[in-house]
Amino acid sequence: MNRNDLLVAAGLSVYTDNIGQPPAEYASAQMASRGTAFVAGSFKDTGRKLVAATAVNGVAFVTLSRVNLSAQNEKGEDKKGYQIVAYDLAGNVLDSTPLDDDAPKGTKQGYKVYGALIAAIAKRDDLVQAAIRSARDAAQARVDELESLLADCAPQEEAAPDYAEA
Repeated sequence: MNRNDLLVAAGLSVYTDNIGQPPAEYASAQMASRGTAFVAGSFKDTGRKLVAATAVNGVAFVTLSRVNLSAQNEKGEDKKGYQIVAYDLAGNVLDSTPLDDDAPKGTKQGYKVYGALIAAIAKRDDLVQAAIRSARDAAQARVDELESLLADCAPQEEAAPDYAEA
């Protein structure tokens, strides 16, 4: 089977290239129905503004966001920086930069780290296998959850009355 046949059989779809959409619309469209790791919204709600997003070989998706870092400056204001996050086909996080003082601070540095992560992911050849394994694990977790629910709602047998005492 070729890569596309494998992905179709696993119920996964490849990421497509941006056709001129703004980064937030493009990322939301690509990440729709791919798990809950990607969050879109306004900066005041999410603490992040998506600056750039790109598909990598159709099997990964990388985003660059301007974010509030976890630390504050000496005036008590939120520090700003960039976070780069890479997702697999199932929407799980493959890699990300931290939200602390180690995060890229300036635009130039943010794009430099973004480009480096894209280049590193483009060299990987295990992403299809990882995505299929992730889909299998999610399906198994759902099966386990359903089996637990079945056990909870199974009819309970009542104990037979003891006639020996009468």
